[in-house]
Amino acid sequence: MSITRGALPSWTRGQWVAGALGWIALSGCGGRDEPILPPMPPALNVGDSNQQCVVDSDCERSDLCAPQVCVSTVCVSTRVACDDADPCTEDRCDSSTGSCLYDPVTIDADGDGHRRPLPGFAPGAAGACGDDCNDSSAAAFPGGIELCDGIDNDCDGIIDVGSSFEPTGAPALLLSSGARQGTPGGLTFSDSAGTYGAVFTRRIASSQNSFTSIQPGQQALGPVLAVPEVNNDTFAGPIVGRDSVFATAWEDRRDDDYEIYFNRLNTRGEKLGPDVRITNAPGFSLRPSLLELPSARGREYRLVWEDERDGAGGRIYGQRLSGDGALVAGNLPLTPEGVDPSSPVLVAGQQRLGLLFNQAAPTGRGLGFMSFDRDLSAATDPVILSAENPDGATMVSNAGRFVVAWHVVQANSLPGPQIFGTVLSETGDVVVDAKALTKPAQFARYHSLLPLGDRLLLLWSEWRSDKYEIYSRELSPELVPLGDERRITQSDLDAYAPLATFGPSGEIGILFTGQSPDSTQPQAFFTRLTCDPGAQSPAPR
Repeated sequence: MSITRGALPSWTRGQWVAGALGWIALSGCGGRDEPILPPMPPALNVGDSNQQCVVDSDCERSDLCAPQVCVSTVCVSTRVACDDADPCTEDRCDSSTGSCLYDPVTIDADGDGHRRPLPGFAPGAAGACGDDCNDSSAAAFPGGIELCDGIDNDCDGIIDVGSSFEPTGAPALLLSSGARQGTPGGLTFSDSAGTYGAVFTRRIASSQNSFTSIQPGQQALGPVLAVPEVNNDTFAGPIVGRDSVFATAWEDRRDDDYEIYFNRLNTRGEKLGPDVRITNAPGFSLRPSLLELPSARGREYRLVWEDERDGAGGRIYGQRLSGDGALVAGNLPLTPEGVDPSSPVLVAGQQRLGLLFNQAAPTGRGLGFMSFDRDLSAATDPVILSAENPDGATMVSNAGRFVVAWHVVQANSLPGPQIFGTVLSETGDVVVDAKALTKPAQFARYHSLLPLGDRLLLLWSEWRSDKYEIYSRELSPELVPLGDERRITQSDLDAYAPLATFGPSGEIGILFTGQSPDSTQPQAFFTRLTCDPGAQSPAPR
């Protein structure tokens, strides 16, 4: 290794080390061939360099990233400076070789040759350090071939271009078999394992938060596992995760009052660790909403719920969790006091997290909206939406905007005749005014929205012929109905409250509440829609 002492020369190759007598060039330390500019000289830490020397080998050189060199018969501490001037790498020195290593700051988890973007950046944007719009699926990357598979294959923001979704005609699968009552909690699909994960509440001796996995085309119920193994009431909440790990949150009464708990599961429903208690405060903590966020090299979670610890109507609280389910800091109050918020929904937009909640209004109830950065900070002021006595409100992110939908509760406490919706910017500005999304019926309530980029799929329950059935229709991004509605359920069940998610090969899985004519209690069911790739996008109606 040759050593040159003096003023900082032209930077063309290799690394430079900072020494007590100035910058020293070390050739042959594994530097890059292309010209790169040097960093600003770092502060020096010479240490005890009183050791006398004749040659470099007389000095301490066990750490080749901070070797001592012999300068004027004195051992001088130095430091290898690694900088490739690329903001998309983390630069470091290998102490065993003295070579510079340049590690990408983002990963390619699905192995398709495209890295995920940094959190808060759109794929392919300047400074994103990645252009993959879906790093959990190797079938999605810029320039990919669009398929009928529920995935944006070419990263143009549109899913299943020109396709439509049709009922399979197969009987619905009863999930809460053997229980006195069953109600859906949440549904997701693992792209890597090729299986759905469903959580639901079974009422046996007590209410039990339960899990089952569902294979595509499965016609018989598989194993059902209790999520929390406690002898108290637990109620299923949301479940998230498209990769090899599911995560879920729920209401739990093991601590005498209702608290929020969290855990991660493998795709068979086996827990990956002990239950994580999220809340520990006076009053009930209820109705969690859970979100999985991709990080540069893994995943994180955000969780919100309604909380009574502050009294007088309560507030919405939030919690950050790491990818391994550890709490990051403490519970965060998100909404102001005095608005009596409930039923929160948390959704990730392109730049912001959107929070929707039911709240007190001058006449009855209304809908409130706020948005936050990824860390649940930098909150916008609450916005009150034009929704009179709403219930069952949901929200999705579509084409860089938040789409909100709800049904109405009438003065006689019965559902209203239509589903309504509006479109907001990521900071809460109204982009599309509130409007009816369905035709008038006797009753319409409880719905689910799936974003497709150039359109949305709406599923809802409607009272016809003395029972509820589930229907679907497509909407434009401006909430203009596209084509005719379709009847999804085709049985004697009273079917309502659909929860939908994208499955394999363009399939859409639907978890719903169903009640047979000979039963007085509802149960949890599962059904599917298939993707028809030959369909053309319907015209506005």
